[in-house]
This record gives sequence, C-alpha cells and structure tokens, in this order.
Amino acid sequence: MRRLALTLALLAAGCSYDTSMYTLVPPDTGVLDGTVTVDVPITADVPVGTDGGQDGGTDAAVTDAEVDVSMDAVIDVSTDTNVDAPTDTGIDVADTGVDVPTDTGVDVPTDTAVDVPTDTADVATCPTGEAACSGGCVSLFNNPSNCGACGNVCPMRPNTAIAICSGTTCGFVCAPGFGDCDFVPANGCETNLGLDGNCGACGRVCPGGSICQNSACYAATVPAYNHPSVGPAPFIDACSAPGHTVVLVNQDDSSTLVPLPFAFRYWGTNLAAGAMIAVDSNGWIQMVAETSGTGLPTLFGGQLAQPTSLAPVHTITPASMVAPWWVDLVTGPAGVCVATVGTAPSRDFVIEWSGAQYFANRSANLTFEAVFYEGNNDIEFNYQTMTPPPMTPTNVYTVTVGLGSPTSSLGLAVCNEAGSPVCGVTSSTSELFTPII
Repeated sequence: MRRLALTLALLAAGCSYDTSMYTLVPPDTGVLDGTVTVDVPITADVPVGTDGGQDGGTDAAVTDAEVDVSMDAVIDVSTDTNVDAPTDTGIDVADTGVDVPTDTGVDVPTDTAVDVPTDTADVATCPTGEAACSGGCVSLFNNPSNCGACGNVCPMRPNTAIAICSGTTCGFVCAPGFGDCDFVPANGCETNLGLDGNCGACGRVCPGGSICQNSACYAATVPAYNHPSVGPAPFIDACSAPGHTVVLVNQDDSSTLVPLPFAFRYWGTNLAAGAMIAVDSNGWIQMVAETSGTGLPTLFGGQLAQPTSLAPVHTITPASMVAPWWVDLVTGPAGVCVATVGTAPSRDFVIEWSGAQYFANRSANLTFEAVFYEGNNDIEFNYQTMTPPPMTPTNVYTVTVGLGSPTSSLGLAVCNEAGSPVCGVTSSTSELFTPII
C-alpha cells in the first residue's frame, strides 16, 4: 500500500520513472496455485532495494513453488488413485457375484416348479364322483388303476383272470378252474377246482362211484386221471443215462418222433411198444402222434380243455397231450434227451428238456422232464431248475401244465394258459398223475 501511495503521489507531482525496475506483488491470499505478476506503467525513479528484495524473495523463491507443487502432487494423485480404483472395482465385481446367482437360482426353479403343475391341474374340471388323475377325469369307484385314489393300482393275484375295483376296494376274478377257498386275498385263487374235494367249487366232493374231471363229477367208467399231492421225486438225468439219444438241439417250434420202449396205456388207449410219439421243443408231448395233414404239431402255447360250464373247449389243443411245461421255448445245445432206465417190468421212460430257454428270455435256464412208468402207467413231471416265465409289455408268458384226453374234450390241468397267469410249479418239485381206469 505504501508503494501505491508513493506512486500516486509521484504521478500527481508530474514525475516519471522506469517501469522495468519495479514489480507490484499482491498480498498473500493463501491460495497455493502460483504467483500473479502485474506490470503497471509507472515511470518514476524509486529505490529498488527494499521492495525488490522483499517481494522477489517471498513470492518467487519459497512459498508458492514449494507448497503448490508438493501438495497438489501428493494429495491429488494418491487420493484419487487409492480411493477411486479399489472402491469402484470392489463394488462392481461384487455386483456380478450377487446378481448372477440370485437371478439364476431363484427365477428358473420358481417358474418351472410352480407354473407348470399349477397350469396342468387347472385344466381338468371333473364332474361329481370323478377325480382328475393323470390329466383326465376317472371314477375312483370302479377303476382298477385308480381304485379309491389316483394311482392306486389293484394288483394281480395268483391264478386270477383280472383285477377289479368295486366301491374303492380292490378285488379279483378267479381264473377258470381255480377258486378262492380260504378268502385270503394275498394268495389269490389258491385252490384247484379240478380235484376231488373241491370239484368245480370250494369243498365239493364227488358222490361215490364218480370221479372229478375238469372240475366236474363223472361216472367212474370214463377214463381219467387223479392228481395226488406228492413230494419231489428224484430227478432222473436222462442226458447221462447209458444209451440215451439227443434230439431237437438248438430248435425253435420244432418236433420229432421217438418210439415208446414198452407198452403203455394212456387215457384208456393202449399204446404198443414201438409206437411213435411226438416230442415238441415247446415243452410237450403228443402220445398219439399226428403224422398226416400239415405234419407234426409245433404249437407253442394253448390251454387244456375245460368243461363248457367254465370255459369253451380250446380247439387248438392237440389230442393226447402230455405237457410238463408248455410255453414258447427254444432248446439249447443239450437239446432234449431221451432215455430208458431200469429193468423190465419196472422201467422208466424219460424225456428231458435240458437247459431250455424262453423265446423272449434267452438267459433263462429250464431243465425238466416227463417220466412214464412201466406197469402202473403213471406219469410224473419232475422239475430240476426252473426260471419264472417272462412278462413283457406285449406278451405275458403263461404256462400250461397237465394232461389232455385223446379227443381233446377232457383235460387235467395243474397250470392252464388261459386260466393261470401265475404257475406255482418251481424248481425241485414234482407233479404225479395216476390213471383211474
């Protein structure tokens, strides 16, 4: 201020001075961003020692240069770099970690699990007395697949024809020739109605002088067989017997003729020694061989005759059938072994299917035989190794076991294809048939 006042005074007095010798410096304002230099057109002769030394030293030499440069560099660079970079990077990356799992984990399962079944269930509006099961309306009172509740399937039981649903309760209908005599649902129709004592009905006994045949009582003058309950008999291995022959090796739906080694009476018909009988790869024998017409029989399934009160006579049943395991089979490398063992007059004629398989299950192993006893004319089926028949979506393998008459009008069945979906014959068992007359 003194310098300005002096300058004004000199000007007022009409004086002049050299402007290159003097510099005016504004007062220090605390701003650290450099100095301001002002050139004033003053022409006066003024001593320069005091002002020049003070202003030049204070303004230019120390304060502005050292404070501005060091403070700006330290504060601006380090603060911006340290704060902005890690803060932005840390938060942005964290957003990625949160957004992705939240959207993916929540949106997808929620939409799929909730929307689809809700829409499906809303489609069916069922009338009174019906329920929506598998997208359709069904009655729960008579539907064996939805008996009393959706998905409650009524099971098939042994020796039953069909499963039924009655008033939301599961039941079944017995197959022809079988009855539920113990009223235990779990074992189905356990009683063979073709035997005396339960002849055609539970507890029915044929009167004196008559016999039970095909679930009906007949006069004893009619040729027939009894089927007594017996334990397992010793299995006779025809394939290792001296003098045996092997037929039907690796065959499907084939038959061949073999001779009887001794005289035999079958169902009232006397067959001489040497008479030819037909052996079939499908597990049965024809005692009076049909060698005319279309040739030897090769049926792979059927049923033995039943009386018309139970079922019509099965017209495709071959005459004089002996069926230890009649079903669709293929023979293996061992084929069918035929042998005669023992000595007359008590010999045994054995026909053994060794290692046979089901046509629809080539891993099965079936070894069984039919034995014809000389003298008493008994017939026995022995089962060494048995595999249950296969059940496929398009074919239910059911087995026929028993005897058929020469006219195909009578039969004695242990298991019957049309009447016994589940056959109780298993490994290490035997079935014996003894002639009445």
